[in-house]
Amino acid sequence: MKVGDLVQCDYGIGIVKVGDLVRVRMSHRAPKNGIVIKVVPCDITHNTVCVVQPTDGSRKIWADPLDMRVLNESR
Repeated sequence: MKVGDLVQCDYGIGIVKVGDLVRVRMSHRAPKNGIVIKVVPCDITHNTVCVVQPTDGSRKIWADPLDMRVLNESR
C-alpha cells in the first residue's frame, strides 16, 4: 500500500493497521486527520470498523474503511 491509497476491506480482515495516520471523510463536516487506535470487526455488516483518534483532540470517530485514506503507514 502506498501513501494516499484508499483503504480496502475484506470482510473483517482489513489492510488498515493500528497506528496508521489516516484522513477520514466526514459526512457533514470537513475531513479530519487522525490515528487508528482500534480495528473492530462488525457483525451486523460483516465488515470492519476503525476507531480513529483525531489529531485535533476532538471525539473519537468510528469510521468505515471506505471513508478513509492512508496518509502514513505505521511500522
